[in-house]
Amino acid sequence: MLSSGIKFRAPIVPNENSLNNVPASSNIENSGASNIEPNFPPLTYTQIINVIKNDMADAITLSEWLMLFCNDIYIDDELEKQEISILLWKCINNYDAVANMAFFLASQFIEKERKSYPVLLLDTLSIVKPFLHERHHRRVEWLSNIYKADYISCNKLALANNSPTLNFINKLKLAKPNATRKGLINNLINSLPKTLDTISSEWLICSFSPLTRFELLSVTNELVQSDIHFSNILEKWLKENCLPSEEQSLWYELEPASRKALEEKYEISNYFLFELLVKLLSKDSNSSSLNIDDTQSNQLRARSVFWKNYSQKFNQIKILLPKHTYQVISEGLVVNSRNLIILPEERNENSEACIFEIGEHIIVEILRGQASEIRVFERSQRNITRLIENKNLSLKDIRNMTYGYVHDHEYLWQYAFEKLLRKKLNITPNSNITHFLGLPKSIGKYDHQYGMTKPSDESLMKRQSRLIEWNERFWNEEEKTEKYSGISPLVKKSYRDLAIAKNALLDGNKHVYETYLHKSANKGNPEAMYLLGMNIINNPKSSPEIKRDGERWVIKSADCGYELAINLATKYGLTSPKEREHKARVVPGKNLVKAINSSRKKKF
Repeated sequence: MLSSGIKFRAPIVPNENSLNNVPASSNIENSGASNIEPNFPPLTYTQIINVIKNDMADAITLSEWLMLFCNDIYIDDELEKQEISILLWKCINNYDAVANMAFFLASQFIEKERKSYPVLLLDTLSIVKPFLHERHHRRVEWLSNIYKADYISCNKLALANNSPTLNFINKLKLAKPNATRKGLINNLINSLPKTLDTISSEWLICSFSPLTRFELLSVTNELVQSDIHFSNILEKWLKENCLPSEEQSLWYELEPASRKALEEKYEISNYFLFELLVKLLSKDSNSSSLNIDDTQSNQLRARSVFWKNYSQKFNQIKILLPKHTYQVISEGLVVNSRNLIILPEERNENSEACIFEIGEHIIVEILRGQASEIRVFERSQRNITRLIENKNLSLKDIRNMTYGYVHDHEYLWQYAFEKLLRKKLNITPNSNITHFLGLPKSIGKYDHQYGMTKPSDESLMKRQSRLIEWNERFWNEEEKTEKYSGISPLVKKSYRDLAIAKNALLDGNKHVYETYLHKSANKGNPEAMYLLGMNIINNPKSSPEIKRDGERWVIKSADCGYELAINLATKYGLTSPKEREHKARVVPGKNLVKAINSSRKKKF
């Protein structure tokens, strides 16, 4: 201890260092090359071959073997090439360390990670296999198959050894499959037997684990579309990973053909979500909280039953709910979060909506509100992004979009809308439908070529009366949307008249169609001008002078920039009176009326 009071421990003298005797490890492989002093300078290729010929391969170091395997061996003489190949294979067969190196570097060369390798060894893989120790057989067989790009045989070898392909490569101590990975994965399904047992099913499912999502989708698409007979184990995997009801499902990323195959196999449809929504909204305890009266409940159920006739055609679906509605029905709404959107609060807007993809179109059912309409959009990528993939969608956004068709839910709407779906959109009911669900026998009988039975004239007149009222309600709201901002009242009226005309035509009411088409055309709507002109020209009862009026409507439409009219005017040399004065002497155009009459005569 020092005088300062600081105390130090006595120093510790360490024991003498010593080395423990360790027995030779069984992991040290049987190559004399691992225990010999390196040669300096290293043996050349010629010297290595001479050493092997003199049965002194133990004198070759691993670094010298490495140098040999990292370069190609160029021999022109076939007999000499065969002799050298046999010598090298004998060494590979006898020394595990040399074998590991030779096989690993060979796999690197095949995977294009190494530029050089003795190709003569690869060329003789399949020949030497029977003469090698059994412990080398699997690697030789794998390398022989992968060198020939025989990916199916590679996968079958992995299956025979009950090891997923990518894991099997690790077990063989070979290089990672970079250049060959795609070929191996793309041929997984082709490598399977037509009827899967428990072993092959478990092997396939285990093979999915190391795949990227893109690879998994590719393999799953091929599996689902194949004619392979699934085992119970694989059926369970498909249900848990590919059906739309599952949270982490691949469903929405699968190809349409795969979704169709799954729909047919498991008789599933996204329609069930729409049906579930209507049931929850119509439930007594919920409807009172949501101010849905009996009449509205019946209307909702009628829509659900109508779409049940098309249940097998449903693809992607979105349910849009106001916050209050969601709070009321959420307990019973078993739906994937990706299928649900909680709508932002909007003034004077508390309607639920459903968006679903059918065929080449996207349909929006707005379930309540002033007009409670159906909007039909083309299934373009832009509309898919805006309507299906958009997580922040609102009813205001939907109403601001340009639609293809809009339809009502008024009296006999099912008859009119089925006609639109079949004739204009090429959407037909389920193949087994012979009577439309939810409709009385008098009009519900269904023919897949001709549609429903036509209602009586009295019923159609009643519908037309209701439709005029609906159009008024719909357009009073529609004209407030952003897409009509900055447009004059007259132009807005022209759009309204054109929409009424189109709906009347779908209902088969030609008189109303022509009346509102005239109204719209007179207000300057280019599309109405074109349709009116073509309607007049195509009417066999029109006199030549009246048909000239039709031709003038087409010209006016073209002058306004309407594309179909421009194309027609260009084809038949139609011009406005002013242009005709300048061009008539130079370019004698075909007459549209004559052309149409001529084509009509040819048909008959």
